[in-house]
Amino acid sequence: MLNAKVAAAVIFPASLLLASCGSEPEATADASAMSATEPTPAQPRHYYASIDGDEYLYAHGLSEDAKNAGQAATEYSAFRYRGVKDGKITLTSEDMTLTCDLDCKVITVSMPYGPKQRMEYNPDSVAGGAFYDAMNGMLAEYPSRAAVAK
Repeated sequence: MLNAKVAAAVIFPASLLLASCGSEPEATADASAMSATEPTPAQPRHYYASIDGDEYLYAHGLSEDAKNAGQAATEYSAFRYRGVKDGKITLTSEDMTLTCDLDCKVITVSMPYGPKQRMEYNPDSVAGGAFYDAMNGMLAEYPSRAAVAK
């Protein structure tokens, strides 16, 4: 049986990790590079929580129902940035393709099965956060399969 001090030491760091998850953009600036004598321009902020290889991971927020049901950890969606083609920003995730015009008001989700789905762009949504990052130059373009095959 764990004593109370050991149990608290294990639980406390996990709660810090969970508190940092969410849809708030994270700063990309290196704090050590900031100077006390020169004003620092506002640094771009990104919504992705992590990068796994060539995929950007975006955290789903926990609903009150999920919290009440005992869910303590969030799930993630992974996106690859495919660049801009024909005036549309393109992301892929599993078997979905997501596109948005350059002014990104409506996100279109296409899957190999079923009709296209459309949703309003909102940077606080999972897909909206990914498009926000793409529009602000925070995602590296994933190479096309043709380029990889050469």
